[in-house]
Amino acid sequence: NKSPLTSISEVTDGLLLSGAPAVSPQRLRDLGVTCVVNAAAELPDTPLPQEKEIAYLKVSVEDKSNSDLLSHMDAVAAMIEEVRYISIFLIINVFLLTF
Repeated sequence: NKSPLTSISEVTDGLLLSGAPAVSPQRLRDLGVTCVVNAAAELPDTPLPQEKEIAYLKVSVEDKSNSDLLSHMDAVAAMIEEVRYISIFLIINVFLLTF
């Protein structure tokens, strides 16, 4: 049985969701990811492929039920909108998403 922490799920066409352990430079290359939003405050920056330019945004959201997600939505939406028309895939990288 595959752990949900190592899975990458397609939320909608071009938008992926994953746990941090699922992300590696090779996997980003294989999926054609062009943008990463890292919402795992307790983890280091996401490892990105060095030979490929990937838009990257880290937002500090703790994995708690009372975390303020809304205060980060404008920045995340702006990043997604900026790359949406040129992207093959976007990935939202979170350790545990609880909303």
